[in-house]
Amino acid sequence: MTNPRVIVGDLFPEELQMIRDRLPEHLQDLGADHMQTLASIAEAWHLEPLPAGYAPEMVDVYVEEQEDPILSYEHWEMSVASPEFFPEKFTVLALEVDSVLRYAQIRGQEVFNRLGNVELPEDFAFAAA
Repeated sequence: MTNPRVIVGDLFPEELQMIRDRLPEHLQDLGADHMQTLASIAEAWHLEPLPAGYAPEMVDVYVEEQEDPILSYEHWEMSVASPEFFPEKFTVLALEVDSVLRYAQIRGQEVFNRLGNVELPEDFAFAAA
């Protein structure tokens, strides 16, 4: 039996509607090339920032809407690094903290930040193209 939902581009209609319902227009306007990132942001939009003193167990770094992280940190110790997948310049950067999206940049612009008071290590710096 086939799925009765119709896919529009890479997204289901419900995901497109969630983007329209939850995200401000200026973020929706970033759309066409970054729909999967916008859908992930829309899903996490309601989250509160992490509380002061929060110590993440895992932080995963994604670029260009790849399925696998290019970097993973466990208790701020690098546990996985995939430099062959790390482009010199990228347009999308996303951070998941303990498997939940908490930060995203598109074209160097911070578009989502629910990190709260989590302090990132000094060597944890990225600049998107």
